[in-house]
Amino acid sequence: MSPILLVWYVTTFVDTLLAIAAAVVGVLAFVRAWMSPANAYDFAGKRPKNTWLALTGGSAAVSLFSVFAAVTGGGNSVLILQLVAAVISCVFLAGVWPSVGRRRF
Repeated sequence: MSPILLVWYVTTFVDTLLAIAAAVVGVLAFVRAWMSPANAYDFAGKRPKNTWLALTGGSAAVSLFSVFAAVTGGGNSVLILQLVAAVISCVFLAGVWPSVGRRRF
């Protein structure tokens, strides 16, 4: 096996693992945004629920698409979109969910 082919296999494998991890985080953020009550966002002083549903839903969709792109070998072409989607999901999980997730009205 040539070294170039070995590097291609390793990078495809790593891209696929990172894309799967980002997709899991994106779907988790969307589900948690969906399950929290709408008035908890207002009470915590955060953006409205519909805003976070749109942001996390879009990031989950991009993350799931990036899994497909990574498996087919085009993982590097959507890398910046995957990064933006992961940041949006992580911002929700780290900054918004602790404020609105515990409130049940």
